[in-house]
Amino acid sequence: MKTAFVLGNGISRLQFDLGVLKKHGSIFGCNALYRDFIPDVLTAVDDRMIKEIIDAKIQKKCRFIIEDSQANQEFLLDSKIDSIVTNIPSRMDSGNLALLLAAQEATDVYMIGFDYISSTPFHNNVYAGSMNYKSKEEPHVLKVTEESWYYRALIVLLRHPTVNFYRVNNNDYIPPIQEYNFQNISPTLFDEKFQAYRPDFDINPFTKNANDRRTRRGVSGKVLQTREEKLNGRTN
Repeated sequence: MKTAFVLGNGISRLQFDLGVLKKHGSIFGCNALYRDFIPDVLTAVDDRMIKEIIDAKIQKKCRFIIEDSQANQEFLLDSKIDSIVTNIPSRMDSGNLALLLAAQEATDVYMIGFDYISSTPFHNNVYAGSMNYKSKEEPHVLKVTEESWYYRALIVLLRHPTVNFYRVNNNDYIPPIQEYNFQNISPTLFDEKFQAYRPDFDINPFTKNANDRRTRRGVSGKVLQTREEKLNGRTN
């Protein structure tokens, strides 16, 4: 049996020590995750985010995979960028693209930071308010349509019926894909196996300086420098 962890960018992800997870399996992530942590595989869909990742030369540090689509042909000229044909009738989102890749390699896939809902009225994302992301004050909208996360996640589940998918989260929201090879499990139960949960870590985006801390917290709780701090010579 092979284990994979797929990291979404919902703020609940910040309560997990990603360095510990790396000891237990492959890590798949998306978009700006690379700012804090380099996974084994990184995905992106948005043109601006793809360009940001390429400019940061992350494709030299891990596998960077995008869809093999007409829109991405310019990016695929870089020989270090991998591509995949998803055969999904709508454009894939980056989180479910990472989920699809993980399901091709593992028998047990743990989804972390796939919050789907927000504990506040505002946008639930670790990187909200930063470059290429919505404002922190943007309302959080959950759309259950054919173009939604669920539709694409369901395709991934149906294509991989022998893979076990576990969404690790404390919120009581149950996605409408629960009846398939998918289940919610609590971080406490997850921690019994992997010892990577940090329930005392403050993820409230409205705590003073919390956004600064949460977007800079990397492996084993280490606080990373922002670009501005590096330029100003500040250390943490």
